[in-house]
Amino acid sequence: HASSIGGPGRPVKVGRTSITVHLEAWALRRRETQAFLVTDGNFTYVSIDDQGHPQPIASAVPPPIPV
Repeated sequence: HASSIGGPGRPVKVGRTSITVHLEAWALRRRETQAFLVTDGNFTYVSIDDQGHPQPIASAVPPPIPV
């Protein structure tokens, strides 16, 4: 069995109606000290209105962090 641990997401791209965030999932086995990467990926979240149509995202979203 493993316990899941993780870190914060990293903005990859901020568009007019969406934001893409890179997320990682890490695990730590019992009695071990070294965590290992289980999976990672880019997830795109789209801002939608009450009718389910894309809408501009709030201007309060910070810009992507340069890599």
